[in-house]
Amino acid sequence: MSELRLVASDETIKRLMTAASDDNEYTQLLRQIAAGWPESPSDLPPNLRAYHTFSEELSSNNGLVFKRHRLVVPLPMCADILDRLHVHDARTDVNGCLRCARETVFWPGITADFSVFIVCVKSARKPGLVPTKASSSPAATKSTKSNSAKRKNNTDPLPVDL
Repeated sequence: MSELRLVASDETIKRLMTAASDDNEYTQLLRQIAAGWPESPSDLPPNLRAYHTFSEELSSNNGLVFKRHRLVVPLPMCADILDRLHVHDARTDVNGCLRCARETVFWPGITADFSVFIVCVKSARKPGLVPTKASSSPAATKSTKSNSAKRKNNTDPLPVDL
């Protein structure tokens, strides 16, 4: 078996692998990749149907799923990855963060999650502004709640603690 190589710290890889093994949807996705995909998405459990349109691009290695060369992030880690990509790039626009994300990571709804995340970041830097549209994505919701709690006790204008 080939060795898994990711551009991430050993700690981050360990957290991703733990999140992957603890996430029921992710383990279902791994099993589905191994078993093969049905012709129709209606033959899949509802939580895996979003993956059907690009199922031929999915593969697995050492318990992680990849869409071509991009890591499919387990849902429990999406908010953390949003934070890391934003802080790493020091960008506040959707396009800058999305460019970086499109090179490295994926999850269904990633574009909408980044859009909501960036609106929330901009709102945090301009007192009185509140996002007008909320995402139904659990990743964006968790991220904005997490960042709100961090900002509440921190006078730093950045939305995340490093």
